[in-house]
Amino acid sequence: KAERSRRMIYGYHRTSTTDQHLDRGITEIETFCKTNNMVLEKIYTDQQTGKNLTDQDTKFLKRIF
Repeated sequence: KAERSRRMIYGYHRTSTTDQHLDRGITEIETFCKTNNMVLEKIYTDQQTGKNLTDQDTKFLKRIF
């Protein structure tokens, strides 16, 4: 039986304002991955300005996308 290679799945959820809730989007990402048999490595989040992502996170995301 051939073993399927495991893909690293990363989520990114951003809201435009601090009034919006990150938890709803995170739940949607988790549900999508579970429904599609994907193993979610990590979800990166950002709220409003982009200030929550560190330089290291940004560089990593640019590399994988």
